[in-house]
Amino acid sequence: ITNFAAAAPHPFDDLSVDEVKQAVEIIRTSGKFDKDVRFPVVRREEPTKKDWLAGKSANERKAYLAIFDFAKSMMTEVIIDLKTKKILSMKNLPGIKPPILLEEYDRARKIVRADVRWQNAMKARGVKNLDDVFVDIWGPGLMSAEEQKPGQRLLRALSYMKGKDAVNVYSR
Repeated sequence: ITNFAAAAPHPFDDLSVDEVKQAVEIIRTSGKFDKDVRFPVVRREEPTKKDWLAGKSANERKAYLAIFDFAKSMMTEVIIDLKTKKILSMKNLPGIKPPILLEEYDRARKIVRADVRWQNAMKARGVKNLDDVFVDIWGPGLMSAEEQKPGQRLLRALSYMKGKDAVNVYSR
């Protein structure tokens, strides 16, 4: 019987939790990125078919990371060799944005609720208690050229009346 737990990972195996943590740590300690960058994608980097068939990559473990710097509005692709703990390549992707991150949905909801214009719009509609309103955040849909300018991260906020006995906020 083979002890699979003790076997070295195969180059085509998904990254383990420890390998994901290791890849992120290599980036964080590299000095090449701000501490507040986000990692929308961390996955294994498969060897090329040519290298695999030639037997050149049987023992390698590489990670691919898509790194997003909010402050610079810059996405960077990075390949890391997990065995040597070295960054093998870095490529900035100007104008490319990752999918909306979960934290952005929460941030957008807080921004909307703090906005006096939204508060006044709710009051103008007779809403006395703003906690009775559920703010749902969606992707932006089609955007104008102005809305697509660099540095923008846009979301759409839709407001629904929860009411006292709300089971389905979308019904109101």
